[in-house]
Amino acid sequence: MEDTKALVVPPQPGELMAAKANEMARAMLEFLPGGNTLPEPTRRAMAMLAVNNGLDPFLGEVYAVPQKRKNERTGQWEIVGYALGIGRGGWLRNAERSGLYQGNEFRFCTPEEEAAMDVQKGDVAMCCNVFKAVSSVRHSGNYRVSGFGIVGVDEKSKMNHFQLSRKRAFVDALRNAFPMAVPKVDGVQIQIQVVDEETGEELGNGHE
Repeated sequence: MEDTKALVVPPQPGELMAAKANEMARAMLEFLPGGNTLPEPTRRAMAMLAVNNGLDPFLGEVYAVPQKRKNERTGQWEIVGYALGIGRGGWLRNAERSGLYQGNEFRFCTPEEEAAMDVQKGDVAMCCNVFKAVSSVRHSGNYRVSGFGIVGVDEKSKMNHFQLSRKRAFVDALRNAFPMAVPKVDGVQIQIQVVDEETGEELGNGHE
């Protein structure tokens, strides 16, 4: 007897992730504060970034960061687009989920490091070492991955410069030790900013 049942082809991993991202983008429209003001491509990009890296935009781990420009005619600041931001907690969650994150330590940068990064008098420069476990059956222990945080003497911030430089160094180290997959949307690579959840400030070092 001939089997007339249609062959069911299981969805590929990429198709499952795309479907999950589309579902998340629809949920963001209704449940994410301010989600209904975001353009559809921005919501979709946020969802793809979140799904690709196991992050949760509803917990503030992925942001849409307004890009503003002053209208010369009206003198008003207007939103001209959005960049995507990953919160500091999102980078830490990514590291912890790997099972390889084993803590961190901070120190001031050495004179040699400051010279290499062109740190100026009055700037605050910190180094953060993140400890990452060795993933090998032959070896055990951990190794250090460094990140740096620099705050210019004239920078304006809601945080004091010492606190800001530590946060920048911490995120820089996490990004170096536990990089995330940044997807393309419509063939264009998503540009990522790092955002502090407590103040909403960007944690980039300015030289990036």
